[in-house]
Amino acid sequence: MEFATQKDIERAENLNWRGSTFGYSLIVPNATKMAKLIKNEQKLIGRLEAVAEKWQDPDAIKPFLKRILEIAPNSTYASAISKGLNDGKYSMSPNSTFSGNSVERICYNVAFGFGRQGETI
Repeated sequence: MEFATQKDIERAENLNWRGSTFGYSLIVPNATKMAKLIKNEQKLIGRLEAVAEKWQDPDAIKPFLKRILEIAPNSTYASAISKGLNDGKYSMSPNSTFSGNSVERICYNVAFGFGRQGETI
């Protein structure tokens, strides 16, 4: 991991802290709450990387992508999200390799999957 700190890793590991309630995982709701509270772009990038590494669940990563688009709409991360959505929506080939840092690749790959499904972020 390039950007995640030990604190980011610990927070990602604790996303499902209360386990599941009535068979429903709390990872996505907790990720949504966590992402909304982060106001610093670098902290958000580190947390996104840690969550992606720990859970590998696009629905748990999606709130962090939304937050990037809100607080850093002109960043390379937002560009990777936009490109991934567009490529996923219009590309007939499998996911291409995106060049960039580790978080830019995560943003692109997750957005590509959502674009492929016809979803937005």
